[in-house]
Amino acid sequence: MRRLTVILTAALVAAAASAQLQWEETAWDFGIIKEADGKVAHRFAYRNGGADTVVVKRTSSSCGCTTARLADTVILPGDSGSLLVEFNPSYRPGPFKKHVAVHTDKGTTQLQIAGKVRPEGETVGRIFPEKAGDLRLTSRTAVVGDVRQGHRRQTSVIAYNAGRDTLSLSFESADKRFVVVADSAEVAPGDLTSFSIVFQTDSADETGRADTQIAVKANGRSMGVITATAQVVAAHPEKVDYASAPQLRLRADRVDFTPIGTKKIMRSVEIENIGKADLHITGTGTMDDAVAVKKTARCLKPGRKGKICITLDPSKMADGRLLNSSVVIFTNDPLQGTVQIRTVGTTETDKKQK
Repeated sequence: MRRLTVILTAALVAAAASAQLQWEETAWDFGIIKEADGKVAHRFAYRNGGADTVVVKRTSSSCGCTTARLADTVILPGDSGSLLVEFNPSYRPGPFKKHVAVHTDKGTTQLQIAGKVRPEGETVGRIFPEKAGDLRLTSRTAVVGDVRQGHRRQTSVIAYNAGRDTLSLSFESADKRFVVVADSAEVAPGDLTSFSIVFQTDSADETGRADTQIAVKANGRSMGVITATAQVVAAHPEKVDYASAPQLRLRADRVDFTPIGTKKIMRSVEIENIGKADLHITGTGTMDDAVAVKKTARCLKPGRKGKICITLDPSKMADGRLLNSSVVIFTNDPLQGTVQIRTVGTTETDKKQK
């Protein structure tokens, strides 16, 4: 029995050796690369050391930024060659780890490339428009959305260390129902981190809007605050008397500011209370510093209409040519506690080119 086991094991090892291509390496680290230098590439060398021909059916990658090119798809016994893997660092700051799968008629091999992209200033400004000392943020506003009583929900903000020193991050929320959890509290120069803002409600919490200021510190120094907002909704919506509740009707869920010039622009959206109780607009929020809600009706009686006035300041646009953001409206409508209005637009130049 022991002899049979040894023979079977040896046969399996021999079959595995002949079934797959033999790679000199399956992982490559580019180290630190500059976005300005463009694409980088590495050749993964292989050899067919088995007795059978290997046919490469296809290659696939984990990201559109990574491509793989193979000159020969039919590899005879004893033949060797290489697979060229190329990575495009454009608009991909910080560490990266990508995978390429080589699918053959004998199986699949996983290859990996890694490194860290040192971005250009324009890229940092577009992806992380909010400055907080050496820390750059995707946004200073975190909208959690609707959270049922007794439940939790979260959103996230991504940060980039644009400085030369490692940053040790800490957070403090005025409202203890908001808790911040960072993927990494230590952020090396050129690295990214994501921190989740978790809102945990109690079953006894009143429905309605909840917001707080979250203080951000790096190495003990203040980096400003992040405004976090959530909307507490009923834990058992089936028990709500919708027939007697307020109900919001939004005439449009999209506002187009095209053409965008250099002057401030104002647009308005009509809202109506088609319910049976007073509709309260408990707050508003924006995802872009260039967009603001300047005026809105705070309370609408049943059957009454009002307006939400939204302004755009082109000088504050992170991307000077394209607007793609949103405004968030918080209400006491049990079916629509949080409503989003998309804000879009392009410059006059882009409009003519189209």
